[in-house]
Amino acid sequence: KINIICKYAKVEKPFYNFVIHTIDKNSESIKVKDAKYNVEVYSNNSEIIKKELVTNQDGIAQIDKLAGSGEISFVINQIATNNGYKIQGNEIVVTINRDKNTNKISGVANKTSKNAEVYIDNKRQEISLVIANDKKVEKNAIRIELIGEANENLENIKVKLEQPLDLGIIEATTNTEGLANI
Repeated sequence: KINIICKYAKVEKPFYNFVIHTIDKNSESIKVKDAKYNVEVYSNNSEIIKKELVTNQDGIAQIDKLAGSGEISFVINQIATNNGYKIQGNEIVVTINRDKNTNKISGVANKTSKNAEVYIDNKRQEISLVIANDKKVEKNAIRIELIGEANENLENIKVKLEQPLDLGIIEATTNTEGLANI
């Protein structure tokens, strides 16, 4: 008589993915393409990985098939962004733990930016970092030149500009060249 013992083990994904989602800070439905990041991945049992990532038209950039377990840290620096958006200036550091036996990801720590949120999906073996970019606010510049009847520059003349929609009054004084910048 022969006894056969079969053990079935659940096969876990040996790899995980790190995904950056870049969105408009004021509207999550607006995805920011062409945001560029330097990403460094540090693990206590694998090599250091350094990548430059650029978001696609859906605002997504990712590193696929990362290996490693234990404490894993991601250091993210945004180095460029789409015209019309500000660069997220703070270095973002995310530290997770990945169990070497089950590959379960847990323990998000050291998130260092108020404009970023971290999400873990163990089923898909994915760590997602959502970064919100602010739009650039560009001021319109108005240059006023005051010239007298004898073609001389009018200096020390106070100029007032009333803004529409009750946004207030902007004041400036002309310089020696007769110029006032608002």
